[in-house]
Amino acid sequence: MEALSPSPWTENQALEWDGLLLSRGTLLGWMGAVIPGAVSDPYDPTPVPYLTAPPTDPRLNQERDLLPQTRQALHSALDGTGIRWFITQGISQDPLSAGTHRPDGRSLSGSYYSAVADISIAGLTTKVPRHRCTPSQARAGKCLTPAQEQQFHRVLRRLRDAGFAAWYRHFYDRRRGIWENEIHAIDPAAPFIKASLRRQMDDYLRGRDGLVGHTTRDAAGPIYPNRAAFCRRAALSASIKGYRPFRSDCIRYQSATKSRYCGR
Repeated sequence: MEALSPSPWTENQALEWDGLLLSRGTLLGWMGAVIPGAVSDPYDPTPVPYLTAPPTDPRLNQERDLLPQTRQALHSALDGTGIRWFITQGISQDPLSAGTHRPDGRSLSGSYYSAVADISIAGLTTKVPRHRCTPSQARAGKCLTPAQEQQFHRVLRRLRDAGFAAWYRHFYDRRRGIWENEIHAIDPAAPFIKASLRRQMDDYLRGRDGLVGHTTRDAAGPIYPNRAAFCRRAALSASIKGYRPFRSDCIRYQSATKSRYCGR
């Protein structure tokens, strides 16, 4: 496997391969697998499995991969819902992620952060895809019941209302033979954000899905961005100090799309 490249093709063509092709690589076994040829990369993460349930070992709690401000915003938005949520993926070097989950920045003391997190809900992995789910299969726990599906919709709305660029994703994990359900959420308040995530946020502001097809729907249906909340949260970026970019393409989020909806 060749080392990851920050080329436009790599990041555009696989903006979210980690949500589509997870199980074809090492991601489910080892978060942070070493990429051949990347020996000069200063980031050497502790291997963490892709989580399908809330971690019982605090060493596997991937909140550690997020900015303190991101963690605080997530808990503020979601803890009052009564839904048991957890982070399935924070930082990852897996090649199939095409760099989407690599670090965005690091503190002056050397700790790294990701501006993106994949979030799921305890126990909601299924054997049957949602588009083929029958009521009897849902009652048997093989796919999501309408009530469980609504939990994801509630979490999605809360995250968008808190200012995150967020999408509900539904994908097949070939290794485990189950369907995963998660929310891919980007924090625009991060002081440094990689190019692929900035393009995904542009997509969100346009009401698109952040994937290569740029469709107007995700697993929850039509995409309705909360642009006002997003712009308020993005404005916090300038106030978060004490960090530096992970690499040269990690910069503060600015784009023509952001200027159109949020102003300068």
